[in-house]
Formats: sequence, structure tokens, C-alpha cells
Amino acid sequence: AAFLTFAQGEFSAENLEFWLEVNAYQERWDAKDQAAREADCKQMIEDFLKEGAERQVCIGDHRVKLIPGEFSKDMFQMPQQIALETLTLDIFPRFADSAKGSELAKKVELTDPLQPGAAIKANAL
Repeated sequence: AAFLTFAQGEFSAENLEFWLEVNAYQERWDAKDQAAREADCKQMIEDFLKEGAERQVCIGDHRVKLIPGEFSKDMFQMPQQIALETLTLDIFPRFADSAKGSELAKKVELTDPLQPGAAIKANAL
């Protein structure tokens, strides 16, 4: 929660929200029928990738055009990776240097919360 709050304060929460939403989207994929999957995909594009979206993830217009036109479970893999790189290389280091990040570092091992196996630690953030 603290990491998301920090990202919101830095006006960069869309990267974390997108990363989390793609994970949730992939988990929901098998439980939905084709029409629901397409609606889910369109909503993800509308919310995060469409130019001018309120929570637009900045991955570059040329990369948005590279997203497969056919709906699939992994169609957001490339933009999710870009969002993860932004989180890992830019937002998380600033969080770790912040007062809240420093406070949490004393309580838990403050490592990249988006790496596999760090989910329990990420909940503290």
C-alpha cells in the first residue's frame, strides 16, 4: 500500500496499477468466455494504453501499435515489461530513498517488490 501511495504522489501509479491489472487479467483469462475476454482486453486498452487515457502508461505510440490485434492471454506482455522496467529502474529506487521507504526498510528487507517470490514482502509495501 505504501508503494502505491508513493507512486500516486509521484503521479506514476499507472505503471503499478497496469502491472497489477495485467496479472489479474491473465489470471481471469481461463475463467471467461471469448466475449468477456474481448471486453476485458478492450477495457485494458481503454484504461491504460489508449492515447489520452486517464491512467495511460507511457510505452510509446509505436509500441502500442505493436500490440497484437488478436486478443490473447499474453497480448499485454510487452507493455507490462516496459511498465515493470519503469517501476524497477525509476519509481522503486525513489521510493526506497523516501522517508516511508527508509522506514519500511528497517522493518523488512526492502528489495524489488515485483521480483518473483517477493509477493509477501510486497504486501508490506
